[in-house]
Amino acid sequence: MIEHLLAQDGYLTVAVGIGAESMGAPLPGETILIVVASYAGATHHLSTVTVVIFAAAAAILGDNVGYWLGRRYGARVLAAADRRLGARARHLHTVQRLFGRYGAVVVVAGRFVSVVRTYAAFGAGTTRMRWEKFLVLNALGGAGWAATIGFGSAALGASAGTSATYAFAALAALGMVSLAVVSRIRRKPSEVAADGTSSSGLPDVGRISLPRTGTTASSRPRELAASSAAVHATSAGATS
Repeated sequence: MIEHLLAQDGYLTVAVGIGAESMGAPLPGETILIVVASYAGATHHLSTVTVVIFAAAAAILGDNVGYWLGRRYGARVLAAADRRLGARARHLHTVQRLFGRYGAVVVVAGRFVSVVRTYAAFGAGTTRMRWEKFLVLNALGGAGWAATIGFGSAALGASAGTSATYAFAALAALGMVSLAVVSRIRRKPSEVAADGTSSSGLPDVGRISLPRTGTTASSRPRELAASSAAVHATSAGATS
């Protein structure tokens, strides 16, 4: 069943999966490329070169759609995140600052990193990177990524065989799901709002600051001594 699907729609699967991921959809585009390219190398029912071309074209076109979506709607997304997420939106602003400083590196090298690959184009558009510059960098990153992963997976499939290819694909998919679940669990309990309340609505003791009185602990003994001296002086004046 799976083998028949790959043989009939392998190229289309690569194009749709990688293109959608590049636009910002949370899909396992790299895993799809690994499976299809490994299958091509193991069975020769598909052309590895054609798989790589489809992957590169889908990555470049999808990223350009993501870029223009970010350029048009990125500011609104950040504003909406500030309103709805409060302090939790700081991660989005951190990404925005990273693009402002290291945009070229993120566009090229980020293609090889799972989460960055999904949102790099949107971030580049949000930070108003010049489209001509983005197009060149994105083409370099997309073509290099597709060739590296595609030909490498085909070589793996040719040496390991079809069964090992399916086993590797299953492990890769399981690993991605596990990472997503762990990231979700780690992010939930530790979120604290900017007003000092935790995600449960209760005050966060570590964030509450006591009111200042204008005096420090080291100045209090001197103030007490001065007050005592004033009291004694007043008493002496009254008795005289």
